[in-house]
Amino acid sequence: MYSEAAKLLFESGNKKFESADYEGAINDYRQAIMNEPRYIEAFIARGLAKQALFRYAAALSDFDEAIIINPKDVGVYKKRGNLNLDISEFKAAITDFDDAIKLTPNDADLYKSRAEAKFNLNKLESAIADYNRAIKINPKDAETYFDRGVAQQELGHYDKAFTDFNQAIKLNPNDAFAYKHRGVLYYYINEYFNAIADFDRAIALNPNFQAAFRYKGDVYKIMENYPAALNEYNQALSLKPHDEVALFNRAMVYDITGNTNAAMEDYNKALIYEPNLAEAWYNRAALHFGQGNYSAALQDYDKAASLAPDATTFYNRAITKEHLKNITGAIEDYTKAIQFNDNDADFYRYRGFAKEKVGDIAGAIADLKHALSLLPGNSDLIQQIAKLENDLKTDK
Repeated sequence: MYSEAAKLLFESGNKKFESADYEGAINDYRQAIMNEPRYIEAFIARGLAKQALFRYAAALSDFDEAIIINPKDVGVYKKRGNLNLDISEFKAAITDFDDAIKLTPNDADLYKSRAEAKFNLNKLESAIADYNRAIKINPKDAETYFDRGVAQQELGHYDKAFTDFNQAIKLNPNDAFAYKHRGVLYYYINEYFNAIADFDRAIALNPNFQAAFRYKGDVYKIMENYPAALNEYNQALSLKPHDEVALFNRAMVYDITGNTNAAMEDYNKALIYEPNLAEAWYNRAALHFGQGNYSAALQDYDKAASLAPDATTFYNRAITKEHLKNITGAIEDYTKAIQFNDNDADFYRYRGFAKEKVGDIAGAIADLKHALSLLPGNSDLIQQIAKLENDLKTDK
């Protein structure tokens, strides 16, 4: 079919590819193609060599050429689809797997790959439909059950996810990831001892499974077994020192157990590795506040509010501003807190107190009355309102 010269160049390219001399392989494939412009195998092989060198656009171009030569070559669609998956071009990947499935509708791997692309586009129901097709074709593939279980878990279909993880483990009892994911499900439904058992199984299979240690720490934290939680977080961080989630969670345990210096250090590290972690800014602000460092607390509440504005952040920032004698700014923040949640009596109560400080007695009374409407019969509020109304009459 091809000239002997082109074949020799192609074989030479293959040997170089096998020895990881990708540039040399590309050069040989190029010469083979110059000899035989429709040498489809050379285009495919050159595409793979370019892919190995992370030259993705050039690799896709070679796969495109191969498809032009033979638009019924399923393997090329699969390779181009997998490359599109690798570079997060998920829509293009789906198109490639669509074309491949039209040519070979009984290839379970194609449905699995298309499902992965759909999963990454958050098309979870459609992804599950593809996993179903793959399982119908190959019901003994543990990985497909695991992948479908992850999609079910994302949808909150925990019963179905359990069924899939159980089947994945039955087919492959050495799959640490399946135990970890099933452990996370147990954690979600508050079956903490079952969760720990699964995390232990995952760690037994993979002693360096960092995420399993971290999740195990989370379980112990929620069980209030703080020494055990710290031990698991320490293990997780020994494997991945820059894990901002483990640092954040360990900081919370340190904070709860009164080791505020260690908590501060972990919050500092977590924010270095993930500066957009709003909860870390918020928690560190609370630490600063507790230490009387109101200026530092205000800076952290500012950052938390910019990343994830909510009622609690504005409320605590308002209190911080009051400590810094910025009463007008505090009133503004109490108002923002109320805009997020107008059913919290404390927001109105403390805005009322702040208004009293700036001489807005009528405004203070109005806020305290609103708080009283949310807490009917509250004696403190009744007394405070009576006092302010008396002050207002006296001023007149």
